[in-house]
Amino acid sequence: MAEPLPSPDLSGLFNLETPIRAKPSVTEPSSPGPVMTTEVVPPPPPPAHQETVVIPGGVPSQPPPSPAPIQSGPAGGSLPRRLLMIAVFLLLVGGLLVGGRFVLGLISGGGEVTLTYWGLWENDAIIRPVIAKFEADHPKIKVQYVKQSPRQYRERLAAAIARAEGPDVFRFHNTWVAMLKNDLALVPSTVMTPAQFGTSFYPVAVADLVAGQNIFGIPIMIDGLGLYYNEDLFAAAGVTPPATWEEMLTLVPKLTVRNGDQILTSAIALGTTGNVENFSDIVATMMLQNGASLVAPTGTEAEEALIFYRKFASPSDPVYTWNDTLDNSVYAFATGKVAMILARSIGKK
Repeated sequence: MAEPLPSPDLSGLFNLETPIRAKPSVTEPSSPGPVMTTEVVPPPPPPAHQETVVIPGGVPSQPPPSPAPIQSGPAGGSLPRRLLMIAVFLLLVGGLLVGGRFVLGLISGGGEVTLTYWGLWENDAIIRPVIAKFEADHPKIKVQYVKQSPRQYRERLAAAIARAEGPDVFRFHNTWVAMLKNDLALVPSTVMTPAQFGTSFYPVAVADLVAGQNIFGIPIMIDGLGLYYNEDLFAAAGVTPPATWEEMLTLVPKLTVRNGDQILTSAIALGTTGNVENFSDIVATMMLQNGASLVAPTGTEAEEALIFYRKFASPSDPVYTWNDTLDNSVYAFATGKVAMILARSIGKK
């Protein structure tokens, strides 16, 4: 099972996907959303040799607590997956309820309309009962759900909107607001005011989706980093999952298996950029924990975070456990070649 790494406010790293209604169409947006995040905690004093290394320190959290991470190791992970599917279903229900208020605010008194919703992750079997319930509650509104591929989704969406053939409701990443703002219908104040938005969602959602009295989208989900670990490798080494960075550092030598200079099994995929998925988010998390600003990631705090990240791929360091010759971190984890990875929940089975 996955272990939460208690610690700082990761709100600045959240991946927000927000459904909204495009201006060219007749109506509407939808969806709220909680969060799924795992926080990585501060480590320890440096090893006994002369190097002085500062490890990311905890930063007080402001938003509500996040759920624990999900295990992706070999042994029985069916319960966490079932719980995740329940959570996704509840999110979708809640999202369409909010979307219903939005639609009704825009179409009060009108005739029947059909809204096209572009989704990404929900299969028809999951979302169809939610849509059916929504349509039963609002007989004048029909929803046509179209599941899109994440591959080149942004380009496909922008092209459809440019042709005035875009969906009425669609997901977009929080970093796309500047690109889409001229094509988005603002959330009516009768549905939600900026003040209500600020008390309902994380500060990062306010920063990305609210400008003055304008709300450009409703968050539907946050996909944060989680610590995934391989139960079999942990059992073989006789260790338990870490709760802090300090514990992580003590586990590295116990979980790393070498044949001379060759790393056969890595303790954790950290330290490089080419074969560590989400490396930029991991480094940003460390910087936040160490008090660095992501707006201007310079100075001692940012440098210390980079030095700490690089330790795991430095052959002269006692916690050397990863290098550029190893497979992609997610693939290495799936094949039992690395004991731990920091990764997102989307796409991990």
